[in-house]
Amino acid sequence: MLQPLANLIDNPAMINLIGITFEVYGKLQVNIIPVDPSGSEDLPDEMIPDEPEDLIDQRMDYVVQIENATDLPQNFCRDTFVEYQLYLNDEKFRTDTIKGSDRNPTFGYSKHHTQEWITDGFIKYLKEDYLVFRVYGFADIKKQAGYGKDKESKASTSMNKGKQNSSMSKDNSLEQSNNSTIDLSTEAIK
Repeated sequence: MLQPLANLIDNPAMINLIGITFEVYGKLQVNIIPVDPSGSEDLPDEMIPDEPEDLIDQRMDYVVQIENATDLPQNFCRDTFVEYQLYLNDEKFRTDTIKGSDRNPTFGYSKHHTQEWITDGFIKYLKEDYLVFRVYGFADIKKQAGYGKDKESKASTSMNKGKQNSSMSKDNSLEQSNNSTIDLSTEAIK
């Protein structure tokens, strides 16, 4: 999903959230939009590079939009939010939490980011690495006799050059908490 950004092109995507059993656990609608320093999407033609490497030693501004998730699991759709981290940045960016149970939460998130100095490493990141969006939701715990622990599940999906590939993992460890979460991760880049 970041490959178009290397050419200063936006790429709206509806990304599947896929679990360990190859089951779709919902979708996440995202977009990364190149903008000018003031946030305008109308970039002059002279700013559009012929090759991504033409951007080296320049500044790049872009907006990360996270519109909504759809069809989240009924049992893990309470107090949902999305998190992501950017290239060489320890800070985690996060949508507001959508309170209550909602299988189709609308985040309406938009955040302007700036890469002050584009390097070879940043161009390589745009071409080859992944921006991971993590969707979190909490379970509505129903106390059942004999159950004091909850399992945490993880799912991930990736998009490479317009083709969707999936990879799954599941953490089968038991937790002591009554607030288990499901982490449905989407890896979108290239």
